[in-house]
Amino acid sequence: MIRRIAFASILVVIAVGAWLWLRNQDGDPAPAAPLLAEQPVAKEQTAPAVETAKDAIPAPADAVVVRTNAASESTQPPIPDDAKWLEVLVVDAVTQQPIANAEVTWTTSASNAQVQTLPPEEWPALYNDQELIARRFGWTTRSNASGIARIAGDANGARVFGYAEGHFATGYVGGQRTPPTGGWRLELQLDQTLRVQVLDATGQTAAGVTVKIRMYQPDATEKPNWGWVQPQTTAAPDGIAEFRHIQTWLANQGQKKREFEITSWRASVNIPGLDDAGIEFDQTNPPAEPIVLHMPATGRLTARLLHVGQPLTRNVAFSAYRGEAGDTNQWNTAPQVPVDEDGWAHFPHVALGGSLNVLARAGNGTIDQSVEAPTSIGQEVRAELTTDSIFVLTGRLLGPDGKLFTNAKVTANFDLGIMSGGGQVETDAQGRFVWVTTKGYKDTAQIKRLVLSQSPVGASPLRVSVPPRDITRGINDLGDLQLTTGPLVVSGRFDLDSAETKTHVQFNVQRLNDRRRRNGTETWDSLQGVTTAQHPDSTFEVRGETQPGRYRLFFPGYSHLPISPIEFVVGTKDLVIPVQLGYQLAATCIPPEELLASQLRGVLRPSGEVPAEPDMGRWGRDFDRYTARVWDGNDPAQMQWHSLPEGTYTLELRTTGLATPILSIDDVVVPPPKGGDPRLQGIDLRGKVKTVKLQITLSPASTASGNRPIVFPMPQADEKKWQGIMARENLLVMPVAAGPINLMVTCEGYKPQQLQGAEQEAKVTLEAWPSVDLTFANLPKLPDGITLWVSIYNQNAQKQYYNVQYSTEHQGGPLDSLLAMSSSNSEIKDGKATVQIGEGNYRISAYLSSDNGSKSLKTLNPKEIQGGANLAPITVQWSEDELRAALEELRKPPEKK
Repeated sequence: MIRRIAFASILVVIAVGAWLWLRNQDGDPAPAAPLLAEQPVAKEQTAPAVETAKDAIPAPADAVVVRTNAASESTQPPIPDDAKWLEVLVVDAVTQQPIANAEVTWTTSASNAQVQTLPPEEWPALYNDQELIARRFGWTTRSNASGIARIAGDANGARVFGYAEGHFATGYVGGQRTPPTGGWRLELQLDQTLRVQVLDATGQTAAGVTVKIRMYQPDATEKPNWGWVQPQTTAAPDGIAEFRHIQTWLANQGQKKREFEITSWRASVNIPGLDDAGIEFDQTNPPAEPIVLHMPATGRLTARLLHVGQPLTRNVAFSAYRGEAGDTNQWNTAPQVPVDEDGWAHFPHVALGGSLNVLARAGNGTIDQSVEAPTSIGQEVRAELTTDSIFVLTGRLLGPDGKLFTNAKVTANFDLGIMSGGGQVETDAQGRFVWVTTKGYKDTAQIKRLVLSQSPVGASPLRVSVPPRDITRGINDLGDLQLTTGPLVVSGRFDLDSAETKTHVQFNVQRLNDRRRRNGTETWDSLQGVTTAQHPDSTFEVRGETQPGRYRLFFPGYSHLPISPIEFVVGTKDLVIPVQLGYQLAATCIPPEELLASQLRGVLRPSGEVPAEPDMGRWGRDFDRYTARVWDGNDPAQMQWHSLPEGTYTLELRTTGLATPILSIDDVVVPPPKGGDPRLQGIDLRGKVKTVKLQITLSPASTASGNRPIVFPMPQADEKKWQGIMARENLLVMPVAAGPINLMVTCEGYKPQQLQGAEQEAKVTLEAWPSVDLTFANLPKLPDGITLWVSIYNQNAQKQYYNVQYSTEHQGGPLDSLLAMSSSNSEIKDGKATVQIGEGNYRISAYLSSDNGSKSLKTLNPKEIQGGANLAPITVQWSEDELRAALEELRKPPEKK
């Protein structure tokens, strides 16, 4: 049973908005040549006389900025008066000489905000191609005779693209990033394009076919795409897909500092149901002529999603794939196809024969259905999915004036018992919405919390709270819902320490819980269902329903110095909250060639007192603003700190597994001197780190996705919080202290193994925990939708590591999942099940599971199993009467609350 907690997944949920702007898509397609010729010149922009930031410069009189959009009808807003003008030096990456008259295009947060005004079906293509956003919604200028291009960023900086005579580069400048020594620069490299042509079974060019790049390791195993190469689609009339800027692939991959290596790159056709090995090419020297791929005979697939017999056309996309229904890897990697105005998604090419899983994504829900694939060339198969089996909420929205709230997007904050979170609702011309939520795991659910809200810029947020009610699968009409401002909880203003600086201050409203923690301290719970708005003038307001009690504002954000919680009385207006932004610091280092850069971190040790961080409470995770991690893909490796208190620090370069720093630098001053501290640039760590190279073999190989070995140096500094390193590809180059080291090598589902006195290189084979076959004789055929499971549990094994946690740079969880086989479960099929087992006594239990819940079977014999290796099959006796009663109980409709 996997119980680990993926920190990265949690952070992704929190940072989706930032990802849309900050994600790096250096491999995205873009025009090979400048697009300046036919574009209209916008009004000349000049920055205000007063600088808006420490790194800002006034816009020069000759800083002509033009629209990059030559096709879109959307209106490009002028550069804001408070834009932060930045200088970017454009140079040749090889000669390091400045390049005059280079075209430089850039986008800001405003450009990405314009994407949100487009139909949602256009978003994926744009967000997967940041240069397309730049062409449609960005600005363009040219470098002067000294190679300097002047661009206008915002609080988040800018994404820049540079072009000059077949050379290209892209990067981020400004914002929260500390300017590098020597200033911002774009190093243009020779631009390379891979062209792939697809022909159909008759030899004709095929348009609308997705082409992907497959990557293989030295042992010929495929390495799934890690996101640095986006699939491309062939275009008419030549049936050619273009992969531009492929010189960035290796740079983004940073393979020289990974534990894996890509030795074979192949271009392949990516259509539903086809596993195409493709054709190999040299990504460092792509062929001048297109690679030609030949498709086999294919058919067609069209699909649509029906609601009450009518097709849904808003926010609907389809995927199709071969394999098991519900395969999350297929869900995430299969191309998504938007629907047309009639609700049809068109797959012009699918493989013949067998079956295909068709998946519709709509709102917060998914609906899937297996269909027979076409069996002859050109045959079209149609699939019509319905919302009958899913919870659907409908209603009509009215504005504060009582008029229909038409063609509007509204945020939904909800808790349905079987599902909770946030989403978006869109109304039509009659103010009606259709919101697809979830299949759920039972036939009924309850609206515990549902708040629909909209926060207009510079105005009070609008909201409506739906009263609690039961809902069922299918349509649940909520009737007319009127948006109003709602009761005021609190309002006020953030008093920033710099009048020219604007920032979003993260906060939430908390209410004091009647119960205290075990140590007697107060417990505060976040208030759900309130609507928060922050305005450009730094004012804020919170509206919603409250109960009597004590309330406070809590500030978990880290874009500023710590702010202590502020208690307030409900209805308080004009609350003033001082906000100090602090200072930034940056450093670069050169790690040893064999060491993964992400294993390094920079730790600042302040001299003297620093502001205390807020208590994150029961469920929060403490934040360490004084530790910066190093990320792969940058050369030299980079570290950045944000929102630091003024003071003097000692910088320690550390790595996982070592108790002492690799290197220390004293008297680091924050804020740094003008031009930066030269000691923090290019810190050379080569020759200062000793490593052990571990080759780890799992026997048999793991079939669980994401299940990788984790290695712990021993002894651990904290017996309750173990720190380990994950081996990504069963290979790990691990930093160690001088001399032999003891290691604990683990992997979930495998017996851990200790290495004593490891040095230089070591090989480890982890054997899977033993297993035992359990037989349940004469089981009747279970009704559809009901499954029978068996579970074994060793209480003593879990007690041995009770409340002991582990963490790596990516995930964490209870240590017993790695060091002991405390529990295991398996579905009973055809009267048989196999469970993993360790040493000691295991209690055995079984339970029936269905959408209506679960029901345990307690009358089992034997009740306990003695663990060990090479166990003979065990026959488990069960009670026919108990099974019959449990089935009857699960068949009953759930009671209404």
